[in-house]
Amino acid sequence: MDELVSIIIPLYNAQAYVRRTLDSLLNQTYQNFEIIVVDDASTDGSYKAVSQINDARIRLFANEANRGIAYTRNKALSYARGSYIALMDDDDLSPPNRLEKELDYFQSHKGIDIVTGHLVDIDEEDRECSPVVYTRLNPKYLRARQLLSNSIPNGATMVRKEFILEKGIRYRENMQGAEDYRFWAECLVKGAKIGIIDQTLLYYRRHGSNASVLAMKNNNLARKEVIREIQKYTLDGMGFSLSCEQYAILFKAFQEEKVALNDTGEIRSLYYALREIQGQAEGMRLDNAPEIGIMCRKRFGEKMENAFFLWN
Repeated sequence: MDELVSIIIPLYNAQAYVRRTLDSLLNQTYQNFEIIVVDDASTDGSYKAVSQINDARIRLFANEANRGIAYTRNKALSYARGSYIALMDDDDLSPPNRLEKELDYFQSHKGIDIVTGHLVDIDEEDRECSPVVYTRLNPKYLRARQLLSNSIPNGATMVRKEFILEKGIRYRENMQGAEDYRFWAECLVKGAKIGIIDQTLLYYRRHGSNASVLAMKNNNLARKEVIREIQKYTLDGMGFSLSCEQYAILFKAFQEEKVALNDTGEIRSLYYALREIQGQAEGMRLDNAPEIGIMCRKRFGEKMENAFFLWN
């Protein structure tokens, strides 16, 4: 195992954290890697902080103007020389054996395109502030969950570069902080085989400047529309054919925010929409049709937990 790994990091106003992020990568147990950092016209000292690190494995680039995270990730991808791409944000941390574990998985599971694992939330001082957030260990069930929400933690994930080049997959712009959700949706629609490691591979930093948090706060309606578009793209791309009414109730029920349905009519509509997904999965003989059925039942159960009006 001597594959070159390209770690790509879009950098924007992360002076407080980026050195810690890079240290967690430079101290990996697996050492044959390059770190591609692309600064998106930061207005703090982020670029300078990275430029002062004297390590030949770091390749630092800069956008002439602020272009957004999707453009910046794609630019970093274009510079990648490795056979595998490890994704990372500019404020998170990797455990020291992340790259080693992911490459071992690729070597022992031929035909896999994507490898991911679990995450733990940390605060501004690197303190763990959540239990382990487990990624589903059954890849078929993870693909089922992906029909209605994003279940792949971006910064815990490594992807085979050949796969995304062959399929022409890139990050989409104007995604309101959901560009990673759209990226993984496209990977799975285009046939990516995914593997899951039963280990924490990411320490995800929670703070008020997370891109998704800012998008939800500053442009909530636009982000909701993007999420709806991704959900429809995924369902359509996997071969499902639903009515406008079925899409509408699914979009309402499975927003990022926890939304309670309003009446028994909506509960009934959601039930039949999910049953339709289950039935079509079985009719198409999808390899994960049983897991899609389990997912539909579980997601319906989530909505029933908040249907307090049934008891009025």
